[in-house]
Formats: sequence, structure tokens, C-alpha cells
Amino acid sequence: ERWGPLLLAGAVFGLANVFVKPLLTFIAIPLIILTFGLAYFFVNVAILALTEWVVPNFSIDGFWTYVGAVIVMYVEP
Repeated sequence: ERWGPLLLAGAVFGLANVFVKPLLTFIAIPLIILTFGLAYFFVNVAILALTEWVVPNFSIDGFWTYVGAVIVMYVEP
């Protein structure tokens, strides 16, 4: 019952990383340089928020959960 949304979220997240993330990164380059890379962290949060918005029955509760998920994505190579 819970595997369907998780698998769909993984697929959407992967596609967003391939197609949307480079565009957002290109747009945010001045801000990324100005903040010494901290803005790139928020690009990843935006990709995760986009995934939550697109996938039905998949939700992330709260800003700190986003932050924790992005930290896990940074730690795992």
C-alpha cells in the first residue's frame, strides 16, 4: 500500500534531478557564489518540494524534515 507512492516519488525525484535541477542551478549561480554554496542546499530542498507536490499520497511534514532529507542526500554518495 505504501510502496507505490514511494517508488513513484523516487522516479519523479530522479527525473527532477536530471532535468529541473540543472536549470535551477544555472539560474541560482550568482546566489550560490554569493552564499558560498549554501543556496545550492535550497535548490535541493526545492527539488524535494517539487517531488512532494507532483506525487499523490506522498508528503513531507515540516521544513526540518526537508532539511534532514537533503542532509541525508548529501551524505550518501
